[in-house]
Amino acid sequence: MQSNYIGDQARIFALRSNAARLGEQLNKLTKESASGEVADLGLRLQGDTVILNNLENRISLIQQYEKNSQDASVTLKWQQQVLAMANDFTSEFANEILTLPQAFDEVVVEELAQEATEKFSIIVDQLNRDVSGRYIFSGLDINERPFRSPSEVIGKMTEIANQATSAEEIFQRISIWFDAEAGEEGFDSFAYNGASNNNIRFNISEGEVVDIGISAIEPEIKNMLKGLAIAALADHVDLGGDSAEIGRLLESGAREIWNNEVNLIQRISAIGAAQEEVERGQVRNSATLSELTIARNDIRQVDLYETSSAILETESQLRNLYLLTARISSLNLADYLR
Repeated sequence: MQSNYIGDQARIFALRSNAARLGEQLNKLTKESASGEVADLGLRLQGDTVILNNLENRISLIQQYEKNSQDASVTLKWQQQVLAMANDFTSEFANEILTLPQAFDEVVVEELAQEATEKFSIIVDQLNRDVSGRYIFSGLDINERPFRSPSEVIGKMTEIANQATSAEEIFQRISIWFDAEAGEEGFDSFAYNGASNNNIRFNISEGEVVDIGISAIEPEIKNMLKGLAIAALADHVDLGGDSAEIGRLLESGAREIWNNEVNLIQRISAIGAAQEEVERGQVRNSATLSELTIARNDIRQVDLYETSSAILETESQLRNLYLLTARISSLNLADYLR
């Protein structure tokens, strides 16, 4: 009697051990079915994870390239939009002035002088915009707003030109101030807060770098501002109400804008070329990332059909094992689960 009891207990213990093993196997298969990935990667790779690690590292690198490309794309987009807007504003304004009759109408020149002030303020404000917390016309000092406020800059220019008695003298004074060398007192030292170094380079794909740095004191930008500022001073400096002198001052500013337009357009085109380069890099990144992801998934993923079949087979084995255990121990389901 005792011998039979011990034998039954041994069989029950063996059955329970098998049930625990099958339960663990069912849990593993269920997790694999839910995640789509093998639960024990080390077992599948037999401990050799070099290839998988290399794939993971390359995927992380390409994902960083994608982020860099996105940041570069956003920056270049806003740079081009701001400069294209500035070029449209100033080109149209210069054409309007340079096609005026030589007998300047007092009302017309006053309106144009006011318009110059408005356009100068709008363009400086746009150059001062931040994009995602970064000032994109400040060179390396992306946390620093490039310019003082338009009113401060116009106020300083008015102070410089205030004792001048002719359009030519105002033009000369403002030109000298704008063209002052680095370290000298001039437009750059007074108005500009950013960095002269604009070497901002982004790695956008494997072996490819794009330069997106630009400062608001690049010659083509500063000369555009100089022409507009000279025209704007017609609204702020007292020329004795002489509409002819006011008209000549407007003309001086318009010629500066006109002579600089080709350079500004070339800068806008260069930004467009950089955008195309970034877009090509994004296409390459997307293709490479897709290939790497497929290769990684081939290693990590399970065959869902085989996994589903294994789940059904394991569940069937558990049911049969329960029936056998219940028959041996005369247990009902509630007793067995306890």
